[in-house]
Amino acid sequence: MAENIKYLEKLDRSRKELEQGKTISFSMEELKEMEKDDWKPTKRIIDFMKKFGWEIVAGNEPED
Repeated sequence: MAENIKYLEKLDRSRKELEQGKTISFSMEELKEMEKDDWKPTKRIIDFMKKFGWEIVAGNEPED
């Protein structure tokens, strides 16, 4: 029962984040690129991170 409550709370948080625009979607091509050792975040990803105050790690400048 407690596990169900925790799961429902998690779903509620996820729904709120979606409504607040705190989610980002990726295509399969983007996900495959992210698997590479030399991957750099795109400007879209950097902008999303900055929007929500997430730290940008040095050396991860966006690709143009």
